[in-house]
Amino acid sequence: LVELAVLKPLGVNRLDFKHVREATPIIPPPHRDESEEAEALQALDEEMRVLANAGIKTPTWAEEYNYRSNANL
Repeated sequence: LVELAVLKPLGVNRLDFKHVREATPIIPPPHRDESEEAEALQALDEEMRVLANAGIKTPTWAEEYNYRSNANL
């Protein structure tokens, strides 16, 4: 689809091209190391506490789907 999106504005059906360098592997986000993951979880826990204190509770069944719940905070 990306190729078609580029070719259409150029008004051509194909375009001969040359590689100018080797392809670079891309790690899709989110990719976190252990310290970044711990930091993100700490921020999430704090956000869940703030929401719980404001009376906004998430359902406990969310945990069955690997989401966090603040219902017991």
